[in-house]
Amino acid sequence: MKSTSLGWMTALIWAVLVCGGSLLLMWFDTRPSDDSHVPSQWPAESRIDRAASQPILIMFLHPNCPCSRASVHELAAVINALAPRLVPRIEFVLRTEAIRDWRASALRHDASSIRGAVVIDDDGGWEAARFGAQTSGLVLLYDRSGVLRFHGGITAGRGHEGGNRAEDSLAGILRNPSTAISQTSVYGCSLELAQQHATKGVNACLIQ
Repeated sequence: MKSTSLGWMTALIWAVLVCGGSLLLMWFDTRPSDDSHVPSQWPAESRIDRAASQPILIMFLHPNCPCSRASVHELAAVINALAPRLVPRIEFVLRTEAIRDWRASALRHDASSIRGAVVIDDDGGWEAARFGAQTSGLVLLYDRSGVLRFHGGITAGRGHEGGNRAEDSLAGILRNPSTAISQTSVYGCSLELAQQHATKGVNACLIQ
């Protein structure tokens, strides 16, 4: 009788742990980061080349952020669906001394495959600081006059690929510049934490 009760108790504890772990992962996947402090006007001190005749889109990434692969793939989907009139700038933020692998990461390879993309190393993280970028996967879209039109993420959660409202919002503004300004949630690694922990072999996504 005691062994039966012990078995039921063990099964109950296991079920609670499994359910709790699932809920924790769900919360983690859908917890947005705060990237609300971005300049509404193109910062004059930025060294990113910007043609006055067309809008400019920037995505900020950490080269080893595993959940940003989905962001890169969604950006590729948006760019591929548009006429080739936009040149996206993809900034790989390297705030600290970068290990050699960072400049040849799989994420960087995926970003380089986006049509027309210009991939830039943001050594020292100066551009990220100028634009208030806190999270890997942040997308900023400025119009021809340098006014911010879109800022946020383009996935439905960390590492979630597939069509979503944020991606549709960005695509809508690119197709119709008169569309209202849009702000969406960003799901990705903290650029600051990712820099601190990557050299220790720790996945920053698992410690936030």
